[in-house]
Amino acid sequence: GRAIPAPPPLKGHAIEARLYAEDPDGGFLPMSGRVLKLVWPAGIRVEHALREGVEIAPDYDPMLAKLIAHGADREDARKRLLAALRGTVLLGVQTNQSYLIRLLESKAFIANDLALGRLPDVPAEELPLAAWAAAVPRNGPAVSRRSPWETLGRWRV
Repeated sequence: GRAIPAPPPLKGHAIEARLYAEDPDGGFLPMSGRVLKLVWPAGIRVEHALREGVEIAPDYDPMLAKLIAHGADREDARKRLLAALRGTVLLGVQTNQSYLIRLLESKAFIANDLALGRLPDVPAEELPLAAWAAAVPRNGPAVSRRSPWETLGRWRV
């Protein structure tokens, strides 16, 4: 038989962020709109199929793009991804861009001490408010943020 080639050596670290058309401060509900202005940052990999003028409809998955940054180590990759998100311009539809920036800037993420199952244990001031609020059970009267998604009831596309 044929010898199996050795895997390539590991080199550096990569971090991916997924840009979604959603409202992180409103329960991560999908958003719609028309892309009015679009500028991607240089120096990182961006996977997308967007262009200016494209209508983002609520009928499909709200993921718009994947931004992938590579660096010498985790911290270098984090800083590159943070710079890329700050340099991304996407106007016309609300996205989770600012949420991703806050997450990458949080002390818990920087310390690599952040796991989805542990969000309630991390002090609120160290996490984006939206992530913390989404993880903590709500007590007391509910605040209504009526959206088309809530008014549809059990109806599904």
